[in-house]
Amino acid sequence: MSNNFGSPLSGGSSSSSSVSWSGATKITSAGTYSSKTYTSSTADENAVLVSLASGTVNLVNPTVTKSGDSDGGDNCNFYGINSAVMAMGGGNVSITGGTVTAIAKGANGVFSYGGNGGTNGADGDGTTLYISNTTIKTTGDNGGGIMTTGGGNTVAKNLTITTTGQSSAPIRTDRGGGYVTVTGGSYTSSGLGSPAIYSTADIVVESATLTSNLS
Repeated sequence: MSNNFGSPLSGGSSSSSSVSWSGATKITSAGTYSSKTYTSSTADENAVLVSLASGTVNLVNPTVTKSGDSDGGDNCNFYGINSAVMAMGGGNVSITGGTVTAIAKGANGVFSYGGNGGTNGADGDGTTLYISNTTIKTTGDNGGGIMTTGGGNTVAKNLTITTTGQSSAPIRTDRGGGYVTVTGGSYTSSGLGSPAIYSTADIVVESATLTSNLS
């Protein structure tokens, strides 16, 4: 794990080739990281960027805080620019416990990007996010709680997610879709145009408490 990562990563598909990712902390090797604190206050930068082709990164009881408004638009929604935690590259990311707080426009909480860059239903590169017993809070517009795009995979259990911005569903997917399974937990939105679930993916949600106050 390093905070000095040189050149940003470049997207692998033609539709994402103009997108560059950067992180205050970048993790590119499998391993377990326990009780670490990760922060970013820079626009269009992830607090934690995990780019892993194979293997698993385990984040145990992390504390993640993301600030710094973005006007990146679709780059935030489709590719995870400015998210607090970004998972990409084809490997596995496991988050157990901890807190993720995003207090910026265009800042999703935890983002799983499958790399296909475009068509719903297209195969992703295998990126899979496993997340359980984590508290996620986002306050900015276009700031979902857990976000899946580009054929990514997300398996979530017993999360507590609150969002207050516009277009900020606690369970959210966008271009390229993916596969999402949510079991248990509480998912609450308070912003305009923010349903509890916004999905363009294949999604199953069960035994969860879903509340949308203004959508």
